[in-house]
Amino acid sequence: MRLKELRLNDFGKFHNKSILLKDGINLIYGENEAGKSTIHSFIKGMLFGIEKLRGRASREDAYVKFKPWDNPGSYSGSLDLEVEEKQFRILRSFDKNNKNCAVIDLETGRGLDLKPDGFMKFYGGLTEAGYRNTISIEQLKARTEQELVEEVRNYITNLSLSKSNEVDVTKALNFLQDRRKELEAQQLGGRLSALENEIEEGLKLEVKTDGLTLQLKETEEQEKILKKKKDLAGSLELPEGFPTMKAYQTYLEQFPVMKEKYKSYKEVKNQRDLLQEKQSAAQKFLQESEKESGAVIRKQLENLDTLKFEISTQEEKKAILMKDREKELQKDKKRSLLYGMPLIIISIMGFFVYLGKNNFFTGLCAAALLFGLAVYLAFTRRVHRKKINYNQNDSKSEKEISLLKEKVKDILMQFQAEDERTLKKKYEEALRREMEHDHLQKQKKDYIEQMELLNKRISALEQEILEYGSRSLWKFNTEVSEIVSLEDGVMEKLEEAVIQQKQYLARNQELSAGEYENCRIRKEKLRWELLSLEGNEEKLLQNQELYEELKQKKSENDLELEAVKLSIETINNLSVDIHDSFGRKLNTFASDLAGQVTGGKYMDIKIDEKLNVKVGQKDNFVLLDKLSAGTIEQLYFALRIAISDLIYGPGAMPILLDDCFALYDDNRTRAVLEFLTKKRQGQVLLFTCHGREKVILDGFQIKYHYIDLSVAAQKSED
Repeated sequence: MRLKELRLNDFGKFHNKSILLKDGINLIYGENEAGKSTIHSFIKGMLFGIEKLRGRASREDAYVKFKPWDNPGSYSGSLDLEVEEKQFRILRSFDKNNKNCAVIDLETGRGLDLKPDGFMKFYGGLTEAGYRNTISIEQLKARTEQELVEEVRNYITNLSLSKSNEVDVTKALNFLQDRRKELEAQQLGGRLSALENEIEEGLKLEVKTDGLTLQLKETEEQEKILKKKKDLAGSLELPEGFPTMKAYQTYLEQFPVMKEKYKSYKEVKNQRDLLQEKQSAAQKFLQESEKESGAVIRKQLENLDTLKFEISTQEEKKAILMKDREKELQKDKKRSLLYGMPLIIISIMGFFVYLGKNNFFTGLCAAALLFGLAVYLAFTRRVHRKKINYNQNDSKSEKEISLLKEKVKDILMQFQAEDERTLKKKYEEALRREMEHDHLQKQKKDYIEQMELLNKRISALEQEILEYGSRSLWKFNTEVSEIVSLEDGVMEKLEEAVIQQKQYLARNQELSAGEYENCRIRKEKLRWELLSLEGNEEKLLQNQELYEELKQKKSENDLELEAVKLSIETINNLSVDIHDSFGRKLNTFASDLAGQVTGGKYMDIKIDEKLNVKVGQKDNFVLLDKLSAGTIEQLYFALRIAISDLIYGPGAMPILLDDCFALYDDNRTRAVLEFLTKKRQGQVLLFTCHGREKVILDGFQIKYHYIDLSVAAQKSED
């Protein structure tokens, strides 16, 4: 399988990013955060998909990490690859709401209908676990995981047993293990043993049932004989109205009920009498208390409001009139001065001027003086008359206001109230008394209704008790006469009569009744025992059928369990033998690769069935953990390549190396690159943020494909 072209439509930081890949070495260079790990994860996602995790794991899962920053809805890409010399294109949408995957044959344009488990065959047997543990190596993650052990075991077992890598022997072995546990968990032997005990017990119960049935039949015959004997012993003279002795006994047994009803009769009667007293008290209170109506006070309060409004109106009119009169009087005074005083002043001045000089002007001035005095006196008199009229009107208005105030006093005196607030309090008190009066009337009505119901109840109880006592009980007790009323002491007499009758009947039936009762109890006991055994026969038949079914099933399960155990044992035995054979091949191949990548320092590698690695040193083998970190990384690298080439074929799968040489010195790095370029065929994607790899590859003077993510340049160099 070869990767040809990557198209990161929207993945992580990349948008519409296309990367061409070639066979051989592809050196992908980029500084930190240039997107190398993103491209590496994109390839894995295109091959196997990306699932969104849940819970706490979702914080750091690949789905969230590489979801596009700018356009999260377009989370997709495509991958062109070559499989068995045919060109294909994988199209994937990773968005959880629009997830889909399509595989297209680029030669024919037809789509391949691959089920989820069909991709492994399409990839030449490569699974996600195999990808992660062999061909894909990340920085400081060369160590393999436990699931690779299962991958290798499944692969070598398949090839050895089925000669095909399409059969999942591990899954088959797991199925057999689960089936063995399921068969062992059924515990049919214990169930069969329990059923045998139940069947044996059921057979015993059937024998017991037959014996009880015979006893019951005999007891019923005996009961009939004893019943006739008991009826003859109880053939006494019955009171009228009782057809049988049993009816009369039932009548006697009802006395406790009548006694309770008499008790209820007394209680209800006491309740009625108590209500009667309450009703009488309410009636007396209503008769003694005069219902005070608040309507009269409310009417007088309304009159008070009217009178207050009229007084206020009159006082406002009076104030307005006084103000207007004052203005008018002032105006008349001003007119008297305006028209009279100038003439008087002018005439006096003229009189003095012309006095003794000109008799005509002197006389004219005297006339003007007289006229001015006349005008002034006229206005002054007019003002005086208006004042008199105004005083008369004021007196009339005062009388009207006084009359209204007297009416207010009369209303307050009518209810002996000092002021309007006191009268309102009296009105509220009257309303309260009215409500109390109405409530008492309603309560009185309720008392009457309750008494009517109680009287009906008393009448019904009295009638029922009298009817019970009026039956012909008394012929057996001459001291008790027929009761016609429930007077005191009557129930005691009635109880005494009932007790006497019960004793009388008991004496006459004592002998026969005891024998009959014992027979009846014995019969009921037999019936109860038979009833408890009811269904035993059906359960016995069911258990017998189930026993045969389980017996057959146990036989089949035992055969199947032996077959499953034999199959598991066979597969495990073959797996050990097969692994020993495959292990020798793996050890040889891994040792050869380890020698090449370590420059011949470590040539003897031993790998057990759990992929634990030991390194030969002198005459001994040491665990891999005893070596330096760089050596451990190199040997695990060799182990991955060895397993990949053995399982998938030499150079069949591309190798993805994501900054995995961090712990390598220059010599180790050169040795690994020399192995990948000169001694192993196939495609290699080498991601790095250093220039060391490029310098080494340039020194080999070989062709390789160089991709610089920082400038988006792609070129091949010799």
